[in-house]
Amino acid sequence: ASSLPDSLKLVKEQIGRVLTGIISNRKPLKLSDDTPKPIKGYRPLFQETYTWNKYSDEPDKRKAEMKKLKKQINRERKGVARELRRDAVFISEQKEKEKNARAQELRAERLKNRQWLESQSQNLNAAVRDGVRLSGGGSRNINRRGRRK
Repeated sequence: ASSLPDSLKLVKEQIGRVLTGIISNRKPLKLSDDTPKPIKGYRPLFQETYTWNKYSDEPDKRKAEMKKLKKQINRERKGVARELRRDAVFISEQKEKEKNARAQELRAERLKNRQWLESQSQNLNAAVRDGVRLSGGGSRNINRRGRRK
């Protein structure tokens, strides 16, 4: 008497057959025979007659010339910006000088007018102290009520 039913025996046999087929088909690991592909090499660019300058590290003459021209453009741009700043500072200083000169002229004129007014006031006060009776501007012909006589 077997302990397993017939259907399970069939499944067990099928699994055994599949496993034996898999084991028989296994191949051991080995190194591959593929050779590595070499990196593509380029022919080096070099100058026959070498003269050292700032841009000589660039083997392509066109690129070196372009680098040189770009650098020159940047240098010129910076120089123009510097000159514009200096011009702006100079113009603002000149405007400030003109403004200060005009303010000084106006200050001197105000001082002159104030001095004239003070001298007139001083003369008037001196005359009153001396007892000079002042009348003028048509004040003689007006009575106490402010009417003309």
